[in-house]
Amino acid sequence: MSQGSIFMYNWIGNYSNNRQ
Repeated sequence: MSQGSIFMYNWIGNYSNNRQ
């Protein structure tokens, strides 16, 4: 897995948690 994919995965996870 590339570093860019990990960054996007973490960003989306953070975004989802903040909206709950």
